[in-house]
Amino acid sequence: MTKDVRREDTSNFAALSGYTYNDAEFARSLIRDITGYDKDRLYMCSPPFHPRSYPSLISQCADLVLAMRMHFMIFSILAGIPVIGLAYEQKTLELARQAGLDNYCHKLEDVNSNDLWQTFLTLQQRQKNTTKTIRRACESLRARSLRNAHILKKVLR
Repeated sequence: MTKDVRREDTSNFAALSGYTYNDAEFARSLIRDITGYDKDRLYMCSPPFHPRSYPSLISQCADLVLAMRMHFMIFSILAGIPVIGLAYEQKTLELARQAGLDNYCHKLEDVNSNDLWQTFLTLQQRQKNTTKTIRRACESLRARSLRNAHILKKVLR
């Protein structure tokens, strides 16, 4: 008979942000400081919008997304919008691979402006096919997520 440690455990749990800067402030400064682009074509998702609304917002106002955060890649994939990833963590590279976007995801420490521009041009040329790939991957990732949730539910019973 297995021991039910959940009943005996007295631990408290906390989640802390490990980020040393404010994402929204950084994005605002990036948009403010960027040159050579029409500012009316650069968007930043932030309050008062709720993250659940981001896929809808992205699908309505973006043809392509540049993302440094895994969650923003997820929102773009859910929206069916091609995304260029700038990965500073392995999880972003892995998400890109699972979504069929590994050719459009760069390690942050290795990327340069020429690579980024070439990726943009390539993705722009292949946008229709990439959108189809993303939609298929999204269905697969949702199904896998649901399977994982059922497995977790069985484990926690």
